Amino acid sequence: MTKFDVFGIGNALMDVLIQVDNSHLEELDLEKGVFHLFDSEKIEKILERLKDKEHKLIPAGGTTNTIMGIANLGGRCVLCGKIGRDRHGDAYEEIIVKENIKSNLSRCDIDATGRNINLITPDAERTFAVNLGAAINKNKEDVFDQDIKNSKIFYFTGYEFESMKEVVLHALDVAKENGVKIAFDLADPKLVERNFEEIGLLLKSVDIVFMNEAEAEALTGLIADEAAAKIGEDVDIVVVKVCDKGSFVFSQGETFKIEPFLKKAVDTTGAGDLYAAGFLYGYVRGKPLDLCGKYGSYMASKIVEVIGAKLENSIKDEIDKLE
Repeated sequence: MTKFDVFGIGNALMDVLIQVDNSHLEELDLEKGVFHLFDSEKIEKILERLKDKEHKLIPAGGTTNTIMGIANLGGRCVLCGKIGRDRHGDAYEEIIVKENIKSNLSRCDIDATGRNINLITPDAERTFAVNLGAAINKNKEDVFDQDIKNSKIFYFTGYEFESMKEVVLHALDVAKENGVKIAFDLADPKLVERNFEEIGLLLKSVDIVFMNEAEAEALTGLIADEAAAKIGEDVDIVVVKVCDKGSFVFSQGETFKIEPFLKKAVDTTGAGDLYAAGFLYGYVRGKPLDLCGKYGSYMASKIVEVIGAKLENSIKDEIDKLE
């Protein structure tokens, strides 16, 4: 009998959300609205400069967002990742455990916890200062095989496939050998282009795949529903998200069109991750695929109403009413 709904492997990054003025960006020599990749020392200098500002800490990374979303609905999950032996690593694990998620977070002795500093200006635009740190120093010895065996689904994204391939392939083998379903999110169209052939081979081992329009086109050269049908030749369940037009769920020659729950978006961070959370929550409970898609669409609509990719309160009752 399985103990967990979903086992996820993720790049463990701590989101540090800080409200700033444009003058702060100028002082820090950061181009507004741009993703900046820095070493750990530079990240510490930025945090020191902004130490008098309020820092909101949210465990992040695509897989983490999805796992926390499932846990929000009462799902039983395990999160596997790597953090540093530092204050942000401690906070990351503490929050994960408080969300009733089993921690398979191992500690890194040679690098700090990965951090994604979100500098938010009054016009709501975000500027990012990022260091991946310990997140990408994971190896297959850090994976708790028994927890994979005790789960219904193994979930990961293209980011993990690219940054810790050996770890993902090891977990994939454990899952396949033990009849655990495999769910995969393509994550990014450029990533698909960089890993085109390997992802094509990977999909032959996947049971559920999530993607948006751009990722579907990067993989197949086709539009959403046509891409789903093509990928469905290898994958049992294909989900293609098409922003405010909703999504398509394709399985065994049948297509379900999922209507969106239109909301005013404050922050679209994590919308796709929370869609996957809602879908997988329904799937492990044996719900029809169109209802799984509806769960996903609703979760995505709720997360865009808040800053960050974590829902503060459970929406399980709201999800249950969708039936």
